[in-house]
Amino acid sequence: MLVAFFMLVWRPQSNRITGLENQRSAEEIKLQTAKTTLAMLEEDKQNTAEAEAELVKLKKQIPMKPKLPEIVDQLQGMANDAGVNLVSIKPSNVAVKGQFGELQVNITIEGSYTALVDFLSRIEGSQRTFKTSSINIKVKSYPDLTMNASLSAFVMESNESSTTAPVKVSAMGTANSRSVAVNSSK
Repeated sequence: MLVAFFMLVWRPQSNRITGLENQRSAEEIKLQTAKTTLAMLEEDKQNTAEAEAELVKLKKQIPMKPKLPEIVDQLQGMANDAGVNLVSIKPSNVAVKGQFGELQVNITIEGSYTALVDFLSRIEGSQRTFKTSSINIKVKSYPDLTMNASLSAFVMESNESSTTAPVKVSAMGTANSRSVAVNSSK
């Protein structure tokens, strides 16, 4: 009778319990794996938001297109804020250098020494990335100086940016004005 009880009741129930314990262990492993995956996805979501914010910042520093009107507005705004007179802006074609394009911009500015230094520090702190390749300062009539500077604004290389037509820009303004004349020519 004991053998019959063992064979008919105990053994099947014992096998069933063992099977359920194995199934529970497998489900706990799946649950732990799912929790780990969820934690990784939440971290990736946070990292993605940070990366997107960084990308927006970088696109302002180095946009996809030259955006010459923005450059003119930025330079004129910085000149106004620094108290200098932006006499002229002369851009050239975009020169493709690897993955980036470089828009050469020659500017002429008039003002005092401290105002010119203030303008240069504003260029350095600008949202858009500019590289200053040359600066030439001459005394117009003391204390007024004339500065000629060669700047480069960068863009991500694209087919559109490499075929930009030459544009002549002349910006006449004082610290209180923002009048800009733009003439396109081919």
